[in-house]
Amino acid sequence: MTQNGKDLFVGTLKAEEALDSKTISAAWVQGRGYQRIRNGNKVRNIDAFLGTNKGILPTALLIGVRDPGVKFKARPGLGGRIGVLRVPDSAILYVIDGQHRIEGLRSSQKSDEDNSELKKFGFPAVFICPSIWSKDVNAEIEEGKQFIIVNKTQTGVKGDLVNAFVYSLSMTSLGKPRPDLSGLPSDIERLIQPISTARNITLIIQYNDVWKNRINKPNEPRGKNVIGEKTMVDALLQYVVNKPEYASGGGPLAVRIGQYWQAIMNHYPAATLNPRNYWVQKGLGIAVFTLLFPAVDKLTDDKTADAYGRVLEAKAHMPLEEFWSRTGKARTMGSSYTARNDLAKQIWS
Repeated sequence: MTQNGKDLFVGTLKAEEALDSKTISAAWVQGRGYQRIRNGNKVRNIDAFLGTNKGILPTALLIGVRDPGVKFKARPGLGGRIGVLRVPDSAILYVIDGQHRIEGLRSSQKSDEDNSELKKFGFPAVFICPSIWSKDVNAEIEEGKQFIIVNKTQTGVKGDLVNAFVYSLSMTSLGKPRPDLSGLPSDIERLIQPISTARNITLIIQYNDVWKNRINKPNEPRGKNVIGEKTMVDALLQYVVNKPEYASGGGPLAVRIGQYWQAIMNHYPAATLNPRNYWVQKGLGIAVFTLLFPAVDKLTDDKTADAYGRVLEAKAHMPLEEFWSRTGKARTMGSSYTARNDLAKQIWS
């Protein structure tokens, strides 16, 4: 394949080659190199993924070969695009993308030396060989450019898609066995139930009048909706779902939270009519009012919008509606933990 007119060579890097001392990462040190410093937690996670969970790593490594002796020999009759890349045994292989995968494999092999499958492990790999492009090209600069391209232009998986998939793992259709969850990273496996509870609440409160057509589902066009699912799910995870008194979650809790939000929006009629122009039902407002929910909820046995409204009127210092508007202070505060906590203290003091 080509990128910007430059050949990229696709092949496989065997475990013994990936773990060889001549396969290195060019870490940034005093103005040279480009690579990040190795992250021990990432290495340990990949170790567990490969060794304990018998996982696979299908994404390709990106490897730079600077040795001028590297040659590509095309097979005849195939348009010069398929052939063999010959790399001298003495050549150093520079890991542009994939250092943690390689180190995770190294760690996993050390902890399980008898695992023959790991010894046969092979990484799909893309090789860039600047010396083939031109004798005058600076190989380290070209590798650094590729490192930036890979890490700055790729699009990560959206959080709402992750939450939706995790939620689906916890749902078992009638008569069907629970899906096999072995092999998932431990941090995902640990969060399956909390994320499922938070998303279930989010799905239910959309039937409440003040949230109807205001929360985007995964991969849904933004349109006139105000927020994506992840904003609400994250706030619920942070401030409600993980509290022991709410851990069971479920429909009744969702109804209570829906009624609570009805009480909040009853206090802000203009924001209710035009939510996109106010920050009540956006990042800062959602975080702050979700943070305050447990405190308000404890002060009434009657879990209705009217009851929650009476608590807010008696105990909270609710900001004026203008505070949440496009020209108000809320828009400039951001939604950092500091901003959330400071505003929550002002409201509930």
